[in-house]
Amino acid sequence: MNLTKIDQGNNTFLNTVKTVDWLVDNTTVSVFDPVRFEGYQREISEKHCEKIVKYLMDNFYLPSPIICACDGKFNENTGLRIVDGQHRVEALKTIKRESLQRYEQIKDYQISVIILENVNIEIEIDTFITINKTSKRVDTSLAYVLKNKLNIEKNSEDLNISKLDYLAVELAIKINEDNPSWENKISFASSPGAKGPETISLNAFVKATRRLIGQLERKKIIKISWNNKEEIQDCVNEVEKILDNLWNSVIGKWPELFKKDYGQLKIIQGPIGYSSITRFIANEIRDLPYEKSIEIEANHSINRAIFEWIDCVTISESMWYPGNSFSKLSSESGYNIVASELKASMK
Repeated sequence: MNLTKIDQGNNTFLNTVKTVDWLVDNTTVSVFDPVRFEGYQREISEKHCEKIVKYLMDNFYLPSPIICACDGKFNENTGLRIVDGQHRVEALKTIKRESLQRYEQIKDYQISVIILENVNIEIEIDTFITINKTSKRVDTSLAYVLKNKLNIEKNSEDLNISKLDYLAVELAIKINEDNPSWENKISFASSPGAKGPETISLNAFVKATRRLIGQLERKKIIKISWNNKEEIQDCVNEVEKILDNLWNSVIGKWPELFKKDYGQLKIIQGPIGYSSITRFIANEIRDLPYEKSIEIEANHSINRAIFEWIDCVTISESMWYPGNSFSKLSSESGYNIVASELKASMK
């Protein structure tokens, strides 16, 4: 077994080569399980995999290493978890299933493999995020969910916090793809640039959204519980309807802000506006008297209540302009100030 140890200060890993056949038989992917909150990668993208299969049917040139991890010391019989390269390996598995003749031609070809030995899950997740954080085709959002869960577990076993994170991430993905108010506004790779449609990072969106979802759940307006993917999707859809109503109400309150170029939205749909407005609404939900929250739950009237809260705000749209007072409040304490001003302005 040809292994080279690579030393990078406090970190060491192995470099080796493995045949296509060995990789097909000895690697797995740690797919995220939203019921047990284990794993950190999304399901394989069939579309992306098909492109690689099509290429490999006529060519074989894969110079980039497959990056893998294992819990203990590596030997020839050790199964590996793929950290980076899952679509390449899945394409090879597809060829074995669907085109055995081609597979026989390539099964003994060698591929470079990097192995993280004796790795703990936090380092494995950090490696995955670091490798893919600027990639548009690899979604690291579930890795962030699991990483947050592991951090929470050091102090608490409260899985409910992780569920809020997960719902917020799934909601971000859904509305970023097909919601008229939020399409392409959320940046999954990094902070939004000065140019382009993105107005808010995934991290800022999740932090603000989980506060809102948490208050909805505490007042029993929604239920955060599921046993399968269908129930998860029902929960995501329910929260999306509430958020969609909230932003339709915001657009109705300050319509001129949404008629201009995207630069005008950098405040109101950026971390300042999104965090402050969702905090304002979350606070209104938190402060609901018991009888009123029961009434809203029974009548499914949370959307009506949100509309009325936004409608009562008398802050002028000019406050949201870049360069004006709200634009300078870009911190957690600043979001509290804006939320308080929205509350104080209610007629």
